[in-house]
Amino acid sequence: MSSSKEIYKRICSVTLLQQITKTMKLISVSRLTKLQNLLNNKRKFLQALNEIQANIDKINIFSISDDIVVNEKTLIIPVGSDKGFCGAFNSSIYKTIINYIKSDTSLMPIGSKLFSLFNKTNCKLIDSNVNLLKFTNDDDVKKIATELLNMLTTGDYENIVFIYNKFLSTSLKQVVIENISIPKHEVDKNTESTNENSESNNENESYVIYESSACDINKFFMENIFIYKFLNIIYESLTSENASRMITMNKASDNSDNLLKALKILYNKSRQASITNEIIEISAGTMSVNK
Repeated sequence: MSSSKEIYKRICSVTLLQQITKTMKLISVSRLTKLQNLLNNKRKFLQALNEIQANIDKINIFSISDDIVVNEKTLIIPVGSDKGFCGAFNSSIYKTIINYIKSDTSLMPIGSKLFSLFNKTNCKLIDSNVNLLKFTNDDDVKKIATELLNMLTTGDYENIVFIYNKFLSTSLKQVVIENISIPKHEVDKNTESTNENSESNNENESYVIYESSACDINKFFMENIFIYKFLNIIYESLTSENASRMITMNKASDNSDNLLKALKILYNKSRQASITNEIIEISAGTMSVNK
């Protein structure tokens, strides 16, 4: 009978675990719906900014590529999560970047789970924005983005490498690498050309009339495109995180269902066996008394 009690206790523990996984799944579904709407709006806004900037200025302000260029003046920013139970969400980012990390590499992980993984390496960890995802606030994110842009424009870093999970669909995400830099010769060329355009708008091929100076307009687009790019990366990661957690909790609930079925069958067999043994013992005792 002791084995039956152990099986029954395990059934109770699996049932409680299943309640937790189902609750976490429902929470993830609710958050995912909200984040998807926010993400779609931010994607549209960033796309509109890029289209307007492309029509005004033929020079690309930022150089964006998917190649990882790492040197002593490179800042790597992996975006992960603060909470677990989301499958390979954090480990996929860690495996992608770990081979490029050196002792002089500057790393600014966002998310406590990623920070704990990279804390075991010998790189230069910057922990100022680890807890950014705990209480995501657009104003805080924009403030950090402004600081990062200043690091690029002042030459503190030559390039910033963002690594994050891009949300493609509820069941699909992709680890994306974006190496962002500001080519100095392009910036100087852009500044010179915009100053010339501000002096003589008639010679501009696109016939754009600037209400303010073209230099100020380009500065506006440089700041806002970078800020909303960073904001978009944060929401891409948050949406992917909740989608991963929803799928993981759904699989955990299905696995617990299968485990409960197997445990209940085992419990019934054990209980039936103990009852059968008791009946056999009673029958044997009755037969011995009658003899």
